[in-house]
Amino acid sequence: MEVQDVIHAMEEIAHPNWALPKDVIGLQIGSPKAKVQKIWIALEAQPSIIVAAVEAKVDMLITHHALFYHPLRKILTHTTTGQALAIALSANLSIYAAHTNWDVAPGGVNDILAEHLELQDVEILVPTGVTAEDRTIGLGRIGQLLQPMTLQQFAQRVKDRMGQSGIRFSGLPDRKIARVAVLGGSGRDFMDVALEKSADVLVTADINHHAAVDATDAGLAVVDCTHAAMEQLSLPVLAQRLQELVNHIGEVKIEVPVISADPFYWI
Repeated sequence: MEVQDVIHAMEEIAHPNWALPKDVIGLQIGSPKAKVQKIWIALEAQPSIIVAAVEAKVDMLITHHALFYHPLRKILTHTTTGQALAIALSANLSIYAAHTNWDVAPGGVNDILAEHLELQDVEILVPTGVTAEDRTIGLGRIGQLLQPMTLQQFAQRVKDRMGQSGIRFSGLPDRKIARVAVLGGSGRDFMDVALEKSADVLVTADINHHAAVDATDAGLAVVDCTHAAMEQLSLPVLAQRLQELVNHIGEVKIEVPVISADPFYWI
């Protein structure tokens, strides 16, 4: 099997046309003709992941976040990043990114989050386009809880489902929550949309002080997860779907490494 075969399968799952404008996706290091026997799927192409992948004899690393978002002016191999890139290149490790195209994809990041939170009657929060089959795609999801609960109870559910040892929320703890918006990654720019669609709470990441104050004043509760915790949930699902698509092409082993990309710890 070659890298280009894996790319074709990935494009069935998360087509590049679904990515948001100016997003950086696709093959960033390697050759489409390179041979592939082992694939890792990870959140980041950080130096520790690259080094571990090479040590594990991985041929292709598929990540959610791109290795490069901006053009490189230089690669200095005395730096941690430069050294990791040199290792990847010398080991012929191919690196491919599927970012917002995987966020919006049917069955992608946001559908997986809605499923983990057991939302009912789920709709797309922010439509961004349609598939070739005329299916609407977009960022975030919004739906109903099967049974209303307090904000504190709901925040505990999010903490448990995301596998976090701690979580933040804004809003009165005893407020009743019935309608939930969820958006994987940074969602503070979509608080107004959540309010317009009558959400009681927005589950997202990277909320700062002023955004939380504004949301509280507007009547929207917020549950703030870590960015990594929200998106890492989708990686095993992506690995399974990709494995099913490439099995007929040839033998390839697809794994999600047990290496956390979350830089935050709780005390």
